[in-house]
Amino acid sequence: MLDALNLRRHEAMGQGTPMKLRGLTLIELMVTLAIMAILLVLVVPSFNAFLARGRLTGAAEALAQGLQLARSEALRSNAGVTLSLSPGNAWCYGSVAGNAACTCTTASSCTLRQVDSTAYTGVTMGATTFAANATTFTARQGLANAGTVDFTHPNAGTLRVSLGAAGQVSICSTSGALGHHPAC
Repeated sequence: MLDALNLRRHEAMGQGTPMKLRGLTLIELMVTLAIMAILLVLVVPSFNAFLARGRLTGAAEALAQGLQLARSEALRSNAGVTLSLSPGNAWCYGSVAGNAACTCTTASSCTLRQVDSTAYTGVTMGATTFAANATTFTARQGLANAGTVDFTHPNAGTLRVSLGAAGQVSICSTSGALGHHPAC
């Protein structure tokens, strides 16, 4: 019924029969697909670099939070807390109440917190400057032995997590400013 009304309007206005609507031609479709393919080729490398930076930043910030958590737990419980590190490609770290180190490669050894490299694909933990790859926060003031840990991703650079003797944690980039982390 509506089509008949539109046809009558067009005829009354002297326009004859209305134009038929048509879809895309094969050439128009091919040009659109070619443009989309070119844009995709340009975007994918940038997206991969974005993911690499995100994984690297995530690993460094997770360790910084782990150090701060260990310090606050030592102050809260009025007992020492030790954070142990296991560097390498399949790295991990964990914390436990007390002055003895835990083994983060053993599932139940680090009872307060345990993090491993599985969530941060491509990120490696370099050698640490912590004595025996561990640091212990004291109960009274949250003091700890100072040290650094470097996290590296081949497509993103290197971030260094530093722990000062007074318990302050910082992150900097050894390969120039990276995101919101300043250069070391």
